[in-house]
Amino acid sequence: MRGCLKACAVWHDWTARQLAERALSDWRSAGASTFIVGICGPPGAGKSTLAGQLVEEIEAAAGSRIAELCPMDGFHFSNERLARMGRARYKGAIDTFDVDGYASMLEKLRRGEREFFCPIYSREIHEVVADGIWIGKDVRCIVTEGNYLLCQSGRWATLKALLDLKIYLRAEEPVIGERLHARHMTGGMNAAEAARKVAETDLPNATLIAKSEHLADLILMA
Repeated sequence: MRGCLKACAVWHDWTARQLAERALSDWRSAGASTFIVGICGPPGAGKSTLAGQLVEEIEAAAGSRIAELCPMDGFHFSNERLARMGRARYKGAIDTFDVDGYASMLEKLRRGEREFFCPIYSREIHEVVADGIWIGKDVRCIVTEGNYLLCQSGRWATLKALLDLKIYLRAEEPVIGERLHARHMTGGMNAAEAARKVAETDLPNATLIAKSEHLADLILMA
């Protein structure tokens, strides 16, 4: 289990439908009006894909539009701000996100506030789009995903208490390295720039994120 607490289950074989069943079971047990699922893990593990599938499976099981996606990436600092901070080269590191804004959004959702936009990050323009995902009044289940959901430094440490089901998606370094290299090249970098980004930012981030995997309720093997 590589540092996982005994109470944390590790799923070596799983499907999005099984994960939805687990989320719905926990939700019924909690008896809460709002249920928030947090998917954490290193960059390139497949969190965004899993989160989208989970929303679909929860709604299929419930038979209604009750779930919505609210990704952490919508809280990247702008490129202009990162340039002022001298952190543009390390975009994606933990200090390049607006953790206060992200935590505030989760707190609003926990209180039952609805009918507002959740920002998203565009890989086409490499900036945040403010009017990304509309959170309608019928949404009762939130699926959020991101690298640092379980990190325990500063304001990040407050997020854990806002998540009803905490999932860690584990992936091996060679797998995420290859995926991220391809992603950066698709985004406009050349091979050397992509390799530098993976080495300088992505893999150090993955090492930091792995330190929090024991705080998850469930670990999935990507």
